[in-house]
Amino acid sequence: MSECAAKVYNFGMRLMMSVVLLLLFSTIPVYSEECMKCHPMPQDSSHAAHAPLTSLKPAYGDSGITSDYGTRSEVYIYNCGNCHPQEAERHGNGSVDVDLSPEKTKGLKALNSSGASYNRATKTCSGVYCHSSGEQRENIAYRETPAWGKTFDPFRCQACHSSPPSYQNVAGRENSHFNAKTPAAHLLGIHWDSTNGHTKEAFANRRASNMGCSTCHYATVADDRDTTFVDTTSGLFTCSRCHDDKKVPGKDRTGVITNKALHVNGVAEVVFKPEKFRTTARLMQTPEGWTRKGEFGDPKGYDETLQELNSARYLPQGKKCLNIACHLYGREVRWGESLTCASCHGDFLQKK
Repeated sequence: MSECAAKVYNFGMRLMMSVVLLLLFSTIPVYSEECMKCHPMPQDSSHAAHAPLTSLKPAYGDSGITSDYGTRSEVYIYNCGNCHPQEAERHGNGSVDVDLSPEKTKGLKALNSSGASYNRATKTCSGVYCHSSGEQRENIAYRETPAWGKTFDPFRCQACHSSPPSYQNVAGRENSHFNAKTPAAHLLGIHWDSTNGHTKEAFANRRASNMGCSTCHYATVADDRDTTFVDTTSGLFTCSRCHDDKKVPGKDRTGVITNKALHVNGVAEVVFKPEKFRTTARLMQTPEGWTRKGEFGDPKGYDETLQELNSARYLPQGKKCLNIACHLYGREVRWGESLTCASCHGDFLQKK
């Protein structure tokens, strides 16, 4: 290598190292060791629920959320900048500032409403994305939080999502979670209203499969036997109409979030349950992709999918499910689509 080329090479290496060091040290926030020189790190019940010191290294202005610290977590982890200012010049000003405004912020905080605020009298927050319906920005329904130092009642899923979400199905805000006026939605299971398939006996004897949050959000929720739902949209359905005695397994049991890194992260995580689906609905012919246990008309029999639900794929851009077992093989299903019996069984209807 010539002397000139060597000088150019050395200069380039020094320049690259300088840039790396500049980027590294310019992004280092004020961490807990520095923080504690002036004040103790708060760990009251609500701080511990949002920012546990066993899992988090607090940093002023840091907007990190649970998924930034690992792919799995049993606790929520939200760094200081989610509830306090993110600007360095507002640090050490003699005031404990709670700043929930989405203006000029990074991370999940940018999804807060423009009027997001903390009420010091009631100790509640309003307009924050982490206590909302979790929909796309134009459709987000923000909820008021429990008072700081308090917690949700046992039915925390309903507090944000209505458990299940039962808003009106319209273009741009499609909803196939629940529709009491038609069986073409996902709460309760297939044909629950027309074949008595949704019964305590059917579930107790594994002759039918319930549909809940875990059916399509299995990576986030693994247990969701929730019998507290009240349909406030159509007024036609309430779980307590049937589930009003103490003998019902899972009475008033809310969902269990099994991986908090995938919850409240700004993304609707669709992961299908690794389970075959069953229904007590009976057709004279067994549908393609299903197998029959028992004979036609057997009250103790059921139909079961050949494949588990997680053989399906979900395409977020088109809101489409492909190869989903309970919709028959090869059929493309779009979220919010209006279905009829012929949508899945049209070939049977023609073969009379």
